[in-house]
Amino acid sequence: MNEGTDVSRYLTNAVPSDLQLALGYFACKMRGPAETGLSVREGFDSEASYFAEHPSYGRAHAPYAERLADVRRRVGNANATLAQVQARLARIEDLADRLQVEEGLHLQRSGV
Repeated sequence: MNEGTDVSRYLTNAVPSDLQLALGYFACKMRGPAETGLSVREGFDSEASYFAEHPSYGRAHAPYAERLADVRRRVGNANATLAQVQARLARIEDLADRLQVEEGLHLQRSGV
């Protein structure tokens, strides 16, 4: 999204019917040359600041503000779920390693 761009009509799906999407539009800001050295987290923070400070998108009662907050909540939930999956995956990998060792010992004792 370029500086000075306002796509709020798209975010509310207030566009001609042939451009309307069933689930609506989602806005993102691409990184500029000044942001090339940022980490992923810093990039997200930069994008959040851009939208919060933008004259149209930063309005507290913008028609799509609740939807953007919902997107942020979903990202937060996804991150929490990812952390849980990663923790469980580590336990599953540990169990698989132990079972492999046990199976190897069983095969060794069996002479196979």
